[in-house]
Amino acid sequence: MMAKAAQQALQLNQQQAQQQQAQQQAQDPMVMMQQQELQLKQGSLQLEAQKVQQDFAIEQAKLELEKQRMVLDSSAKADANNLRKEETAARMQLEGVKTGAAIRESQAKQKFDQESSGVKIGAQIAKDQMNQPTGEP
Repeated sequence: MMAKAAQQALQLNQQQAQQQQAQQQAQDPMVMMQQQELQLKQGSLQLEAQKVQQDFAIEQAKLELEKQRMVLDSSAKADANNLRKEETAARMQLEGVKTGAAIRESQAKQKFDQESSGVKIGAQIAKDQMNQPTGEP
């Protein structure tokens, strides 16, 4: 039991000695300066880490903005291509209508010319027959 009490007293003395040493070191100007330097370095590192995080967030935002711009550009180009295709199709349809109208006009003119020639020939034949002398005196 005495050994146990002696052991406890020894441990208590060691703890007190360690606490006293820690207090003395904490009051030591060199230790205080070193602690202040460590605090400054830690603050500096924290600021640097915050700056890195902010820079990363800015770069992420730039990338997202570029992605959106590319999507919009792609969409605009697709719209422009679709518009050109529609314009080309409309032009081709208009040309087809014009060509069809020109063919119908040509056919109508040809038919008119044929009918006109037929009428002229018929009129000439009738005129010739009327001008032919008949066998009666």
